[in-house]
Amino acid sequence: MFLTLSDARTHLRKFIGSGACRNSDVDNRINEVIMHMLREANWKLTTRRVSLWECESVVTLPREFDKIIAVNYDNRPVRVFGQYYEFLEGGPGRIDKYANTTCSDLVDLGSKYCLMRDIPMNENWSLVAFSTEQEDTTETLTIKGVTSYNNTVLLNGEPYKTMPINRWNDGTEGLIKNLDTLNLSSDQYSSVTQIVKPVTKGYVSLYAIDTSLMAESSNTVPALYFLGKYHPDETVPQFRRYKIMRANTRYNDLGASAGNYIIAMVKMALIDAKHDNDILLIQDLAALKMGCMALAKLEADELGDYQKYMAVAFNLLHKQLLDHGQYVAEINVQMDAFAFGGSGNII
Repeated sequence: MFLTLSDARTHLRKFIGSGACRNSDVDNRINEVIMHMLREANWKLTTRRVSLWECESVVTLPREFDKIIAVNYDNRPVRVFGQYYEFLEGGPGRIDKYANTTCSDLVDLGSKYCLMRDIPMNENWSLVAFSTEQEDTTETLTIKGVTSYNNTVLLNGEPYKTMPINRWNDGTEGLIKNLDTLNLSSDQYSSVTQIVKPVTKGYVSLYAIDTSLMAESSNTVPALYFLGKYHPDETVPQFRRYKIMRANTRYNDLGASAGNYIIAMVKMALIDAKHDNDILLIQDLAALKMGCMALAKLEADELGDYQKYMAVAFNLLHKQLLDHGQYVAEINVQMDAFAFGGSGNII
């Protein structure tokens, strides 16, 4: 049976503060404990086997995922490398089309992206945002980005401008009622570096739009280019991306022309539990109890006791992993006399 926030709140309340804290304070402490524990290792529910889809040789992780641990690309295992891979001596060099490799390894591009997909290169596009909920049309997105000649779009000297949120036709995602009534960004952008979004009732989708087609006829369907979709609770969106060193190109299979199928083992990101039935990433009440007691010691400047309590908590979580068989024997041999970036592992 999964451990939910409501379950943890009931059992752990007496170990938090005076034992008479408000639910919100108890929830905040539980989420803080989980944050400390996630930094230590991959625990029982902190990893998932998921299916992803490549887009233009790039994989963008949704907000729920922190990083890719292992990956199977187009039905064969490949490796995952860090951001300094292209600078490795004897490695493949640049991670773009000039890469000197035949491998389809993934390279971490970092977590600096506020868009799931970039605006098309060498072009300036207007932006348009949509929500399914009518209440969100009173809200705005705040955009920081650049336009022609890499100039930051400014408003009274500040690098942020707001843009309205439209509603999909009758709340049906993907349907636009009248192009003439759409509220667009007041400027055109070649890239966006930051988005500040309010908490909304529905999901907010952001698109780049070709306004030249709108001028021809109000009945003409414009060129809409998907940039990102944001959870109602997201306020400053941030995504992690991975570059595929040598992505497959398929010409005959129209169903896969946009990318390739990817199976990955990922580590889950910390998203605070807030609803009673939210399943916690840490599934051990005893470990969470020790974590709550440890943070109380940390707040009292008793670092030694904090470390002792956390050591007990981590020991309990390691034992839980052993009980669920997540430790397996792996053989991973690197061949000698080959550049680290070019030879495959023998398994």
